[in-house]
Amino acid sequence: VKPGDVIVQVNGQSAQGFTEDGEYIISDAIRSYQEGDEAIAVTVRRGGTEKQLFLTPAFDANENRMMVGIVMRAQLERSFSPVPFGEVIPRAFDTCVQNARDIFDGLIGLFTKKDALKDAAGPMGIIQQVAEYTQMIDWVYYLELMVFISVNLGLFNLLPIPGLDGSRLVFLAIEGIFRKPVPRKIEAYIHLGGYLLLLGF
Repeated sequence: VKPGDVIVQVNGQSAQGFTEDGEYIISDAIRSYQEGDEAIAVTVRRGGTEKQLFLTPAFDANENRMMVGIVMRAQLERSFSPVPFGEVIPRAFDTCVQNARDIFDGLIGLFTKKDALKDAAGPMGIIQQVAEYTQMIDWVYYLELMVFISVNLGLFNLLPIPGLDGSRLVFLAIEGIFRKPVPRKIEAYIHLGGYLLLLGF
């Protein structure tokens, strides 16, 4: 495998897209490889021609996984064209709605998918991902990532978790129902507990 090779097929199937777990198809094939299995057949495009290679993964004790010694980067292709001015806001709204759906699916996945937390990231993880996007993908995808993070922060802040604005809305709702506020000291302790929970998480 040489620098610049484009992976076209893996074991006779298209290498485009991702698995259900969000992995590159080639990465999933490498990870799933077992000693004694047939070598992974990979078709690459090199200089305008296609060539079939056979990769035999080996277990790396330091990484604790099967590896073949290559570094991959996404090659995302999408064409962009101008849209009528009147469609800009509706399309932006649709993008935010789709991002919101993806975020809720991710939150549900934290409780329903095995090892989902391994894909969660804190501030440093987010910064690292932004850096990777700016290095290997054009600025349009970088802007899309910024939109996704902004929507993510806004929705997360509305969750009814003590310490966030969502929990404040819950206290306001309780105040509206019972016609009297929750004692401020009790509310303060609840918010403090929420802050400690979030920091610990």
